[in-house]
Amino acid sequence: MVAEKVMGPCRKEVTPQLDLTSAVKKLHVLSSKDLGKLIRDAKNGIIKYTINGSSIEINVENLGRLLVQHIKDIVPSLKPDEQHFKNLLSGLKLLHTLCDIASHHSTLARVFVEDMVVQQEMLNTIFNMIRALSQLGKKINGLSQMVLYSALLSNSMYLLKAFISSEWKDIADVLLAHPEVVDFTTAALTAVRLTINLLQAKPTTQCINSRMQSNNEVYCLFHLCESSVQFIQSLCKQLLFRERLVEKKELCGGGAVFRLVQDTLNLPQHDDPILESVVNRLKAKVLSIMLLLCQAESSSFVDMASSTPQSKGFAQATVLKVIEELDTMCDGDLKSQTNGLLLLNAMKLTEIFSGASGFKIFIVRNLTELLTRVLSQPQREFLSTWCSYDPEPAEEEIVVDFNPTLAAGHVLGLTSEFNVQHSTWSNCQAPQTPYAIQRSSLLVQVLANLTCYPEEDNAGFINGFLECLQTESSELPGGAADRTDAARKNLCIYFDFNTSFN
Repeated sequence: MVAEKVMGPCRKEVTPQLDLTSAVKKLHVLSSKDLGKLIRDAKNGIIKYTINGSSIEINVENLGRLLVQHIKDIVPSLKPDEQHFKNLLSGLKLLHTLCDIASHHSTLARVFVEDMVVQQEMLNTIFNMIRALSQLGKKINGLSQMVLYSALLSNSMYLLKAFISSEWKDIADVLLAHPEVVDFTTAALTAVRLTINLLQAKPTTQCINSRMQSNNEVYCLFHLCESSVQFIQSLCKQLLFRERLVEKKELCGGGAVFRLVQDTLNLPQHDDPILESVVNRLKAKVLSIMLLLCQAESSSFVDMASSTPQSKGFAQATVLKVIEELDTMCDGDLKSQTNGLLLLNAMKLTEIFSGASGFKIFIVRNLTELLTRVLSQPQREFLSTWCSYDPEPAEEEIVVDFNPTLAAGHVLGLTSEFNVQHSTWSNCQAPQTPYAIQRSSLLVQVLANLTCYPEEDNAGFINGFLECLQTESSELPGGAADRTDAARKNLCIYFDFNTSFN
């Protein structure tokens, strides 16, 4: 098994003299193809390489073994300094390249595929890097540092794919075999949240507002951030991984997940269509992470969220942000596919928490006015949005095909362009329920949850709903009589429409 392989027996480490700093500086600029050619041409396992008139000779196997130790030694002294970040990112780029080509070169395979000591060292080094980055994030200044920090985080995370497997299940198995997996995940969530906050930090917003050419750095920053969020999401899609996370109260009580969701939903929209698309995807992905945790079977994430005053406070603040996001989207065109996945994820979370006894009163207090506004819309508008037979499927999840080596090369100035490839992902082969039907069904479920109270409080939502309809000072459009009549007609048609699908 992959996990057994990584946790395998120790062997004596080889420690020849080698100037790793010089080696990294000269070799990190090479592509996989060029470095692979050097290794193929090596005589007796010795690379001979000349750059800018300077020649070096390096033993390939020793380079592979000691590069991990070199990176490990840099991490404890890592500072929020541009040169420190570049040095570490250069080492990570070279390590990624060596891992990428290891399967084609027996010398490297002995190090990265067969040597259990090196693999264990790499795993521990990644854990240490993520922890260090989670503590440095608040000290980052300037756009260049922000991009370097985000590149370090994504490259550290995706190094797991480089040396373990391209399959997320294999990666999850290795992490679950490590005793510090929950601490690692908490640190990763914290570091990712800090990259989210960099997207709305002053240097970023100034660059966006200036519309200067340096926006290329901003695009890079946003895409790097998305790749890190996607890493966490991909792990949470693995059943055993999310089960382990939900079992640990620290993850919920400490608020790591909730804070990530809150800060992501705080991201503003942008006029730039590229940035707007990334923001919508980021919001949909973090809501997906929370949804996945809510789907854990061994323990209830929602029950755990209400188990202490602190965790309940985090959960309520997060649910409030979800409702605010719904409120904003309901003011726009809900029929558009532009943010369809974001809308569905927000509605699914609202449905889950509206059905939880510990959160119903909170949901009623904060959601009733929005639901009243939806249900009292002019009939034509309401029917086209909530009673539509539009067969179009829901928006598919967009996956970033992240290449750590190319990303690091761009950030280090080795390439002028940073092209991001995307693909779509679906977790089912069966035809999808149309987007319009999913949207309508989720609203029914929320309404059902809010009207199915215990006997002593079964009128909570209904009373609030009627009060909103009748309040003349309400911000809702029209007079009380018009709103009430519209809501009555809409509800009759709406329930007839949904009954036809049962």
